[in-house]
Amino acid sequence: MKRLTIQSLLIFMLMLIAFKAGSIIYESFFSSTSAEPPSDEYAPTDPLHSEDAEICRTLVEDRLSDITTPDSPQHSDAVQRITSWMEKSVLDDFSRTPEELGIDVQPIAELAIGAFSFDISNASAFPDSDNPYATVHIDAQALGIYEMYFDFENEAKRYLRDIGLSVYTNDGALSNEQKAQLRSFYDKAFSSKKTDMAFVTIKLAKEDGSWVLDENEFSDGFHQLFLLPG
Repeated sequence: MKRLTIQSLLIFMLMLIAFKAGSIIYESFFSSTSAEPPSDEYAPTDPLHSEDAEICRTLVEDRLSDITTPDSPQHSDAVQRITSWMEKSVLDDFSRTPEELGIDVQPIAELAIGAFSFDISNASAFPDSDNPYATVHIDAQALGIYEMYFDFENEAKRYLRDIGLSVYTNDGALSNEQKAQLRSFYDKAFSSKKTDMAFVTIKLAKEDGSWVLDENEFSDGFHQLFLLPG
Protein backbone atom coordinates (compact mmCIF):
# COMPACT_ATOMS: atom_id res chain seq x y z
CA MET A 1 0.00 0.00 0.00
CA LYS A 2 2.87 2.32 0.86
CA ARG A 3 4.66 1.38 -2.42
CA LEU A 4 1.48 2.19 -4.37
CA THR A 5 1.19 5.58 -2.67
CA ILE A 6 4.80 6.51 -3.51
CA GLN A 7 4.34 5.31 -7.09
CA SER A 8 1.15 7.39 -7.47
CA LEU A 9 2.91 10.43 -6.05
CA LEU A 10 5.80 10.03 -8.50
CA ILE A 11 3.36 9.75 -11.42
CA PHE A 12 1.51 12.86 -10.24
CA MET A 13 4.76 14.84 -9.94
CA LEU A 14 5.86 13.76 -13.44
CA MET A 15 2.51 14.85 -14.86
CA LEU A 16 2.78 18.20 -13.08
CA ILE A 17 6.28 18.78 -14.47
CA ALA A 18 5.11 17.87 -17.97
CA PHE A 19 2.15 20.27 -17.70
CA LYS A 20 4.41 23.12 -16.52
CA ALA A 21 6.85 22.50 -19.34
CA GLY A 22 4.01 22.45 -21.87
CA SER A 23 2.64 25.73 -20.56
CA ILE A 24 6.02 27.42 -20.83
CA ILE A 25 6.52 26.23 -24.40
CA TYR A 26 2.98 27.32 -25.39
CA GLU A 27 3.35 30.79 -23.88
CA SER A 28 6.80 31.24 -25.39
CA PHE A 29 5.60 30.31 -28.90
CA PHE A 30 2.47 32.42 -29.01
CA SER A 31 3.93 35.48 -27.28
CA SER A 32 6.79 35.56 -29.78
CA THR A 33 4.49 35.27 -32.80
CA SER A 34 2.04 37.92 -31.54
CA ALA A 35 4.89 40.36 -30.91
CA GLU A 36 5.97 40.23 -34.54
CA PRO A 37 4.84 43.30 -36.51
CA PRO A 38 2.25 42.63 -39.23
CA SER A 39 3.62 42.02 -42.67
CA ASP A 40 3.54 45.04 -44.98
CA GLU A 41 2.00 42.79 -47.58
CA TYR A 42 -1.21 42.55 -45.59
CA ALA A 43 -1.14 45.87 -43.70
CA PRO A 44 -4.05 48.09 -44.85
CA THR A 45 -3.19 51.50 -46.33
CA ASP A 46 -4.77 54.50 -44.65
CA PRO A 47 -6.40 56.43 -47.54
CA LEU A 48 -6.04 59.72 -45.63
CA HIS A 49 -2.34 59.36 -44.77
CA SER A 50 -0.77 57.69 -47.77
CA GLU A 51 1.79 58.84 -50.28
CA ASP A 52 -0.88 58.76 -52.99
CA ALA A 53 -3.16 61.03 -50.95
CA GLU A 54 -0.32 63.50 -50.46
CA ILE A 55 0.45 63.52 -54.19
CA CYS A 56 -3.19 64.31 -55.00
CA ARG A 57 -3.36 66.99 -52.33
CA THR A 58 -0.28 68.66 -53.82
CA LEU A 59 -1.67 68.49 -57.37
CA VAL A 60 -4.84 70.34 -56.40
CA GLU A 61 -3.09 72.72 -54.03
CA ASP A 62 -0.56 73.77 -56.67
CA ARG A 63 -3.27 74.24 -59.29
CA LEU A 64 -5.35 76.48 -57.02
CA SER A 65 -2.34 78.41 -55.72
CA ASP A 66 -1.27 79.22 -59.27
CA ILE A 67 -4.67 80.84 -59.89
CA THR A 68 -3.74 83.66 -57.52
CA THR A 69 -0.24 84.03 -59.02
CA PRO A 70 -0.22 86.97 -61.47
CA ASP A 71 0.99 86.23 -65.02
CA SER A 72 0.70 82.47 -64.53
CA PRO A 73 -1.20 80.42 -67.14
CA GLN A 74 -3.63 79.31 -64.42
CA HIS A 75 -4.32 82.94 -63.47
CA SER A 76 -5.08 83.84 -67.09
CA ASP A 77 -7.27 80.76 -67.38
CA ALA A 78 -9.22 81.75 -64.26
CA VAL A 79 -9.74 85.29 -65.57
CA GLN A 80 -11.06 83.84 -68.82
CA ARG A 81 -13.40 81.41 -67.05
CA ILE A 82 -14.93 84.13 -64.85
CA THR A 83 -15.12 86.65 -67.69
CA SER A 84 -16.81 84.09 -69.94
CA TRP A 85 -19.36 83.34 -67.24
CA MET A 86 -20.12 87.04 -66.84
CA GLU A 87 -20.40 87.60 -70.61
CA LYS A 88 -22.72 84.63 -71.06
CA SER A 89 -24.90 85.69 -68.13
CA VAL A 90 -25.29 89.21 -69.48
CA LEU A 91 -26.07 87.99 -72.99
CA ASP A 92 -28.60 85.44 -71.70
CA ASP A 93 -30.33 87.91 -69.40
CA PHE A 94 -30.31 91.06 -71.54
CA SER A 95 -29.87 89.84 -75.15
CA ARG A 96 -26.94 92.24 -75.31
CA THR A 97 -23.21 92.00 -74.78
CA PRO A 98 -21.56 93.73 -71.80
CA GLU A 99 -20.10 96.29 -74.23
CA GLU A 100 -23.59 97.08 -75.53
CA LEU A 101 -24.72 97.71 -71.95
CA GLY A 102 -21.69 99.89 -71.31
CA ILE A 103 -20.11 97.65 -68.64
CA ASP A 104 -16.67 96.01 -68.39
CA VAL A 105 -16.74 92.55 -66.84
CA GLN A 106 -13.03 91.70 -66.82
CA PRO A 107 -12.13 93.75 -63.70
CA ILE A 108 -14.66 91.65 -61.79
CA ALA A 109 -12.64 88.55 -62.62
CA GLU A 110 -9.51 90.11 -61.12
CA LEU A 111 -11.54 91.21 -58.10
CA ALA A 112 -12.83 87.68 -57.61
CA ILE A 113 -9.36 86.13 -57.84
CA GLY A 114 -7.99 88.67 -55.39
CA ALA A 115 -10.68 87.76 -52.84
CA PHE A 116 -10.20 84.01 -53.28
CA SER A 117 -8.62 81.89 -50.57
CA PHE A 118 -8.76 78.18 -49.86
CA ASP A 119 -7.74 75.39 -47.53
CA ILE A 120 -7.60 71.68 -48.29
CA SER A 121 -9.37 69.97 -45.42
CA ASN A 122 -8.36 66.44 -46.41
CA ALA A 123 -7.35 64.19 -49.28
CA SER A 124 -7.87 60.45 -49.64
CA ALA A 125 -6.65 58.00 -52.27
CA PHE A 126 -7.71 54.50 -53.23
CA PRO A 127 -5.01 53.31 -55.65
CA ASP A 128 -5.78 49.61 -55.30
CA SER A 129 -9.45 49.68 -56.28
CA ASP A 130 -10.64 48.39 -59.66
CA ASN A 131 -10.84 52.00 -60.83
CA PRO A 132 -8.22 53.89 -58.79
CA TYR A 133 -9.41 57.30 -57.66
CA ALA A 134 -8.74 60.00 -55.11
CA THR A 135 -10.80 62.82 -53.63
CA VAL A 136 -9.61 66.19 -52.39
CA HIS A 137 -11.93 68.25 -50.18
CA ILE A 138 -11.57 72.03 -50.36
CA ASP A 139 -12.92 74.79 -48.13
CA ALA A 140 -12.83 78.12 -49.96
CA GLN A 141 -13.81 81.72 -49.45
CA ALA A 142 -14.86 83.54 -52.61
CA LEU A 143 -16.45 86.75 -53.76
CA GLY A 144 -20.23 86.47 -53.93
CA ILE A 145 -20.30 87.21 -57.65
CA TYR A 146 -23.65 85.63 -58.36
CA GLU A 147 -25.44 87.51 -55.59
CA MET A 148 -23.90 90.79 -56.74
CA TYR A 149 -24.75 90.06 -60.35
CA PHE A 150 -28.33 89.29 -59.32
CA ASP A 151 -28.59 92.73 -57.69
CA PHE A 152 -27.33 94.37 -60.87
CA GLU A 153 -29.66 92.28 -63.03
CA ASN A 154 -32.73 93.36 -61.09
CA GLU A 155 -31.84 97.06 -61.22
CA ALA A 156 -30.82 96.97 -64.88
CA LYS A 157 -33.91 95.09 -66.07
CA ARG A 158 -36.19 97.45 -64.19
CA TYR A 159 -34.45 100.44 -65.76
CA LEU A 160 -34.60 99.02 -69.30
CA ARG A 161 -38.31 98.30 -68.95
CA ASP A 162 -38.90 101.82 -67.65
CA ILE A 163 -37.29 103.35 -70.74
CA GLY A 164 -39.21 101.04 -73.06
CA LEU A 165 -36.48 98.58 -74.04
CA SER A 166 -36.78 94.81 -74.02
CA VAL A 167 -34.46 92.41 -72.22
CA TYR A 168 -35.53 89.55 -74.48
CA THR A 169 -34.39 91.04 -77.79
CA ASN A 170 -31.84 93.64 -78.78
CA ASP A 171 -34.36 96.19 -79.92
CA GLY A 172 -32.14 99.23 -80.03
CA ALA A 173 -28.76 100.68 -79.18
CA LEU A 174 -28.36 102.40 -75.85
CA SER A 175 -27.33 106.01 -75.60
CA ASN A 176 -24.22 107.01 -73.69
CA GLU A 177 -26.44 108.39 -70.95
CA GLN A 178 -28.33 105.09 -70.65
CA LYS A 179 -25.08 103.13 -70.58
CA ALA A 180 -23.80 105.40 -67.85
CA GLN A 181 -26.91 104.69 -65.78
CA LEU A 182 -26.49 100.93 -66.23
CA ARG A 183 -22.82 101.25 -65.35
CA SER A 184 -23.75 102.98 -62.11
CA PHE A 185 -26.01 100.03 -61.20
CA TYR A 186 -23.17 97.67 -62.07
CA ASP A 187 -20.55 99.52 -60.02
CA LYS A 188 -22.87 99.74 -57.03
CA ALA A 189 -23.71 96.03 -57.12
CA PHE A 190 -20.07 94.95 -57.25
CA SER A 191 -18.78 97.42 -54.68
CA SER A 192 -19.92 95.37 -51.68
CA LYS A 193 -17.06 92.81 -51.97
CA LYS A 194 -19.15 90.36 -50.00
CA THR A 195 -17.61 86.91 -49.69
CA ASP A 196 -19.10 83.53 -48.93
CA MET A 197 -17.90 79.99 -48.26
CA ALA A 198 -17.75 77.15 -50.77
CA PHE A 199 -17.14 73.49 -49.98
CA VAL A 200 -16.04 71.44 -52.94
CA THR A 201 -14.78 67.92 -53.58
CA ILE A 202 -12.58 67.30 -56.60
CA LYS A 203 -11.97 63.78 -57.87
CA LEU A 204 -8.73 62.58 -59.45
CA ALA A 205 -8.00 59.45 -61.48
CA LYS A 206 -4.89 57.35 -61.96
CA GLU A 207 -3.77 56.91 -65.55
CA ASP A 208 -0.68 54.96 -66.62
CA GLY A 209 0.53 54.91 -63.03
CA SER A 210 0.20 58.66 -62.45
CA TRP A 211 -2.47 60.70 -60.70
CA VAL A 212 -4.16 63.22 -63.00
CA LEU A 213 -6.69 65.99 -62.51
CA ASP A 214 -9.45 65.69 -65.09
CA GLU A 215 -10.09 69.07 -66.73
CA ASN A 216 -13.86 68.61 -66.83
CA GLU A 217 -13.81 67.73 -63.15
CA PHE A 218 -11.70 70.78 -62.40
CA SER A 219 -13.94 73.05 -64.49
CA ASP A 220 -16.99 72.01 -62.47
CA GLY A 221 -15.06 72.44 -59.24
CA PHE A 222 -13.80 75.86 -60.33
CA HIS A 223 -17.32 77.19 -60.86
CA GLN A 224 -18.37 75.90 -57.46
CA LEU A 225 -15.30 77.35 -55.72
CA PHE A 226 -15.95 80.79 -57.22
CA LEU A 227 -19.69 80.58 -56.54
CA LEU A 228 -20.60 80.66 -60.23
CA PRO A 229 -23.79 78.70 -60.90
CA GLY A 230 -24.52 76.98 -64.18
